[in-house]
Amino acid sequence: MDNHNQTFDSFDDIKDQVIELLNGETAIFFGLSGTGKTTLLEVVKSELDKKMIVVAPTGIAALNIGGTTINSAFRIGFDTFPEITKSKDPRFNKLLKKLEVLIIDEVSMVRAPMLDAISQTLQIHRGNEQPFGGVSVLACGDLFQLPPVVKEYEEKIIFDKYDSIYFFSGHSFKEFTQPKFFELTKSFRQEDDSDFYDLLNNIRLGEDLENTINSFNRSCFSPESETESSMIITSRKNRAEHINEEMLNRIEGTQVSTKSKEYEKFVPHFKPGKELKIKVDK
Repeated sequence: MDNHNQTFDSFDDIKDQVIELLNGETAIFFGLSGTGKTTLLEVVKSELDKKMIVVAPTGIAALNIGGTTINSAFRIGFDTFPEITKSKDPRFNKLLKKLEVLIIDEVSMVRAPMLDAISQTLQIHRGNEQPFGGVSVLACGDLFQLPPVVKEYEEKIIFDKYDSIYFFSGHSFKEFTQPKFFELTKSFRQEDDSDFYDLLNNIRLGEDLENTINSFNRSCFSPESETESSMIITSRKNRAEHINEEMLNRIEGTQVSTKSKEYEKFVPHFKPGKELKIKVDK
């Protein structure tokens, strides 16, 4: 990535600059959690009088911004290097032909090959060889958060064609003419607690970790908490289920299970378990 990064203290300054740029140029803005990235996207969506598509790499991220997934929006497959062909659906062709702005949220999770697949899809359906078929692109995310999900066998074949798995290694990204970069730096979520904000940012940047972790532990941990019932947060669903099962087994009583009934369709990631296990007094 180049040095065209621009930082403004004012949220409104960045918003105005981004909206102005999206009359034919590309803008990318970053910021850590709580700095207003989603709010800025919502404001841009409401104030920009353009035909646009809003996408994200996952279903949950797409729901958060009222958009759709990249694969669904552009009818792209899930192969490591998706094969792009022109659609025979006239409505889809018309949609892409009239598109003026593409908004991509959580861009840190977008693989380089997927970014190129988006660009190629727009080039083919718009008959325009410019990156992304000449459509203005607004990308948003935090490169210190989630990386692209890549299976072990995919890494080598991606690195055979790209410098990294990240979007900024995409050939289409490198073809942009001086994209403009912005960084949101003011935390609205922790604006009343600058010390907590600094601790979170240390973890995000990997700086002063020993002192930072000690600060959290002094504030949050006590020996009594190991024997009390407290909330445990894990990064994996399987680990959470294992802990819940272990805790349930410690409770005396008779285990009772009840099956759930589905009345509406659930988004797969939000779907609850089909069986609830509880303990009752003997």
